[in-house]
Amino acid sequence: MPFHFTCPYCFKKTLVDESVAGQSGPCANCGKTIKVPEPPAKHADSINPVDSRYIPAASQKLNRRLTAWVLKACGFVVGVIAFSVMAIYFLWPTLTGLKARRDKVASLNNLQRIATALNEYAAVHGTYPPPVVFDAAGKPMYSWRVLILDQLGESTVAGRFRYDLPWDAPENVQALTLCPQVYIDPGATSRQTGSESNYVLLTGTNTVFPASGPLSPREISDGRENTVLIVETKNNMVEWTKPWDIDIAKLNTKIGASGPNSIGGNHAGGAAVVFVDGSLGWLPEDISPALLHGLITPDGGEPISAADYQLQQLR
Repeated sequence: MPFHFTCPYCFKKTLVDESVAGQSGPCANCGKTIKVPEPPAKHADSINPVDSRYIPAASQKLNRRLTAWVLKACGFVVGVIAFSVMAIYFLWPTLTGLKARRDKVASLNNLQRIATALNEYAAVHGTYPPPVVFDAAGKPMYSWRVLILDQLGESTVAGRFRYDLPWDAPENVQALTLCPQVYIDPGATSRQTGSESNYVLLTGTNTVFPASGPLSPREISDGRENTVLIVETKNNMVEWTKPWDIDIAKLNTKIGASGPNSIGGNHAGGAAVVFVDGSLGWLPEDISPALLHGLITPDGGEPISAADYQLQQLR
């Protein structure tokens, strides 16, 4: 196929046949030796072969824009993540402190509700409920927590419990899953089944719940506002219907101590308690055994005041 060729010396354009491409000879116009190049079509093919990865300039520009956008987006995401990590790092102590305060207030609210229910029970029956309900043969049946369900407004749960059978009878096993939330300390971290209570009575000699039988509020000569009624615990958690409390003879007087028969452990620095009159209290970790004993006894006549341990408002 003929194509036009321009002499590089005299710039004379000549129509030559494709067959002479690549050959040398004198220019028909100026006589200088020249070499006929490849036809334009083949030259273009050699630069941009059909199967090459040639990308038009417009596509290259679009790719550059997309790359720049992706890099900016990645930078933004990395920045957000870095900011979030730093914010959590610096705010974590504050968030942890707020949760601890909320858990403490919730526990105090629970204690106050339970104390109110116990006092309502005492107003109807003359005394506080027995810590343990026994059958005719003297076998333990279930806990005081079952006896005050109606006073707590848990009549539905009360209706599902068989009071003529022990707490672990097959007919009463279902009740374990119905544990009222008021019996669960939100600050507890070692819960296993969700049916365990964190609130117990102090029982035994020189308590509101001696072996001879529970006292009535009027029998507390040390003052209702000076006598502890219920305490929170971490290491003695049992199923809420199971009859178990802290025997004062086995009490570990160190607040927040590890092991059984200890008060507190769910909140840093001390333990939440409630007094007979329904006022809330906080026992610090460093309270002396003598002061703790004086706050527990209902008629010991100890010359102490619970004012230092009472909370006039939730805080």
